[in-house]
Amino acid sequence: MGVKKLVPYVYFQCPNCGHLNSSLSGKEIDNEVKYLCFHCQKHYQEKKWKEVKKKVWAYKCETCGEYVPNLDINWNVLGSIGKELLCPTCLHRKNGLVAIDGHHISKIRAVKSDMLKRSQQITDDIYILYVKTKWDRLALRYLNYMAVKEEQSFKVMPRRTVKNYLLLSRHKFIGYLAWSEEGRLPIMRQLFVVQEERRKDYATRLIQYFVEKQCPEPNKEGIYFCIESPNYASSRLFAKLGFIEIKDDKLIGVKVRFVHGL
Repeated sequence: MGVKKLVPYVYFQCPNCGHLNSSLSGKEIDNEVKYLCFHCQKHYQEKKWKEVKKKVWAYKCETCGEYVPNLDINWNVLGSIGKELLCPTCLHRKNGLVAIDGHHISKIRAVKSDMLKRSQQITDDIYILYVKTKWDRLALRYLNYMAVKEEQSFKVMPRRTVKNYLLLSRHKFIGYLAWSEEGRLPIMRQLFVVQEERRKDYATRLIQYFVEKQCPEPNKEGIYFCIESPNYASSRLFAKLGFIEIKDDKLIGVKVRFVHGL
């Protein structure tokens, strides 16, 4: 069986506007429980609601194997892209993401040939891609979801104010670097490499590429870029590359400045 299939689902039809609600939310009004229509924002008695059965697309959760209906009750309200489907059973697990905008994550993880064509090849099988297309953003959001689940210091990135590089091979996405341009110096917002690909200098390559393309020369004060709230791992890396110093567990900017988060 594939990663998606049609399944029956019972909607609740509003007695006023006819909108099909995927769920009902009750509230006591005048000593009687009434249910809200999320479309017309009015409450009605339970007996006035009509059940309507329809088929909807459901996507297979890779963690538990269940098929999750692609409905608003299962969407990630904290996501940066609409209609991020989460498995209600695996919601709090790292791999609870099932699909984004009607695309199963197994499809999103697959590197498309046009991505490689638009990328800058830096080794025999490693590429860096500037995020531009919708499919680029889907892959980025998948990696960002993994980062947020792994460590709370990562945040869901706003789409319009942050630019991104993807690090990838011919077969998989390895990580990303996010930055914004709010002044004369670019601000590095996030740096992430998937767990199984760490300790291979991939983060170093992302930083070096970022500096080469976005800030090849320092300003008059010798500063190349700004950094938002580096975590322990990235701080050690920036220190290794000579951008910061670590003294008594304090971070000192040598070739960078530190800024607050978005």
